[in-house]
Amino acid sequence: MKVAIAILAAGASQRFDGIKQLALFNDKALLQRAVELASAHTAQPWVTLGANAQAIVETLDLSTARILEVPGWQEGMAASLRGIAEQAQREALDGVLILLADQPLLRSEDIDALLTRARLNPKAAIATRQKDGGPGVPAYVPALCFDELLQLKGDVGAKVILCQLNSELLDFGERVRDVDTREQLAALAHVHGI
Repeated sequence: MKVAIAILAAGASQRFDGIKQLALFNDKALLQRAVELASAHTAQPWVTLGANAQAIVETLDLSTARILEVPGWQEGMAASLRGIAEQAQREALDGVLILLADQPLLRSEDIDALLTRARLNPKAAIATRQKDGGPGVPAYVPALCFDELLQLKGDVGAKVILCQLNSELLDFGERVRDVDTREQLAALAHVHGI
């Protein structure tokens, strides 16, 4: 089974004061944490970059990652997902596991659980249960959904597709919480004693 792990990190994070991908959580940049987490499960995780790409590449060690530059990243998340789908189709992958750069509580066993479920049913979408009870990322998107990812426009993520497919949901609790502001990041660190 050929699966890529792709980390979405191309956005400008306008609600965050500064470059969110470089913000520290437990003394490590958010994007660096995500790359190291993914690298424990794949030889070369993909990282989408757009806003602040030069600063990110110059600051972090992304030597284990494959950078996918996202033209038109200003459009929103759909631009990154289209780029991932195009690359995945070119490489004839069975699916892609999509991660966010700003979910610092995710653990290696969470990635293991998603990949295990994907191997058992490689044509099914497998998502994580969000606070609202619906599907979200991290999520495994099978190859049969790549064409749908290519149709996404604007600041729309894979949630629409995951809902349509009645994705299998794994519950990782608050570990799927992402951060949009410095205050949220500080609160998360405080709650977890970091």
